[in-house]
Amino acid sequence: MSKKSGKKNPNNLSFRRILWLEDRPDTIGAEAEYIDAMPNLKLELCPSLTELYNNLQQWETESETYPVAAIILDIQVFGATSLQPFIKDRPIQFLPNQAGRMLAEHVLREKGSKYRDIPLLFFTIQSISQRDKIFVEKLNNRGESVQWIEKRSSSVEPMPSFVEWVEKLSSALSSLK
Repeated sequence: MSKKSGKKNPNNLSFRRILWLEDRPDTIGAEAEYIDAMPNLKLELCPSLTELYNNLQQWETESETYPVAAIILDIQVFGATSLQPFIKDRPIQFLPNQAGRMLAEHVLREKGSKYRDIPLLFFTIQSISQRDKIFVEKLNNRGESVQWIEKRSSSVEPMPSFVEWVEKLSSALSSLK
């Protein structure tokens, strides 16, 4: 799967991007293909925090030509142990299995964050615990919708809960035209 789908015209602004932080793209094939098949969505795969940061910087400077519809986060991101380059003034250290949570809490849903209005989806192999449910509820109180979908091991069909999430997003975007 290519990082950027070549089938959609980048000058056609009838679509919005989904930025997906996923360090193992081989685990999301069916879901990535499902997004790519949507006429009003374009997938931008971000295999690292730096890549996600670069895409969000482009959104900030070119929001009219680089619209972002949602951000999908993996919880575990190999090699990620800090929120650099997002946060430069105060170091926040963590284990790689906390990267998505830390990014959501300290950047994407931080008080005053410019990303608060972008819907978030945690799509991860980790089962959602009661503590995670409380965490998602806390994030939902800080901004636009936050959801958690438990990813199963690779499959040829996208997960029904993921399809439902994408369909709702696509439908909401279509109603904005």
